[in-house]
Amino acid sequence: MRKYLLIMLLFGIICTSVLAEEVEQQLKFNLLDAEEYDLSLSISTSIERFYASLEFKVAASELKEADYYAFALSKKVYLERIKVDGMSVPFSYTTDLDPRHFEPELTQTDLLLPEADVYWVSLSNKVFAGKTEDIRINLEYKMILPPWSLDENGREQITWNTEDFFYPRNLNNPADLNITLLTTTFHGVDNADQTMDNGNLRTIKRKIVDIPGQAAKLVFFKS
Repeated sequence: MRKYLLIMLLFGIICTSVLAEEVEQQLKFNLLDAEEYDLSLSISTSIERFYASLEFKVAASELKEADYYAFALSKKVYLERIKVDGMSVPFSYTTDLDPRHFEPELTQTDLLLPEADVYWVSLSNKVFAGKTEDIRINLEYKMILPPWSLDENGREQITWNTEDFFYPRNLNNPADLNITLLTTTFHGVDNADQTMDNGNLRTIKRKIVDIPGQAAKLVFFKS
C-alpha cells in the first residue's frame, strides 16, 4: 500500500512538472494598453446601437517581448477592423488562455473564464516588427445599446461602466478616456465637459479617469 501511495505521489509530481513546462513552452502574451484613449461615439437610438472609433498610442520601446499582444473587450462588441499606423492588420480572438501565458502573469484571472463577459483580442508580434517610435492603434467597432432605465427622477437613461469593457481599458494602471459623442439635441451626458449644438446634432465631450478596480460611468440620457 505504501509503495502504491509513493508511486502515485511521484506520478503527481511528474504531471505537475510537465504541465508547468508546457505552459512555459506555449505562446507568450503581453497586455496591449495605454495611458490615454480617444473614443469617438456616434449613437443611433433608432437602431439601438453605437458606432465607435478608438485610438491609442503605445511606445515601441515599451513593448515587452511576446508572441502576441492582447486586450479584453466586451462580448457585446462587434469589432470590424484594427489599424496600426493607418494600416489594417489581422487580429484573432484567443480562448483557453492561462494566467501564466501572460508576462507578467495576469492577476485578473476572472477575465479568462469561459463565462466571462469579455473576449480576448490578439495581435501578432509581426504587426509591430520594425516599429521604433510611438505606434498608433485604431479600433472600429459597434455595440448594441444597453436597455433604457429610469433614474430616481423618472429620467430615461443608459449607463455604461468601464468595468463592462465597452473599450479595451488598462487593467493595471489609471488611464484617461477622452470621449467625443455625436448624438441629437434630444440627448445629453451627465457631467459633460463640453456640449456643442449644430442644428439638430449635438457633440458632447467628456473625460473619464478610469482607475482599475473601480467602475467609472458614462450616463447618456433623454433630455
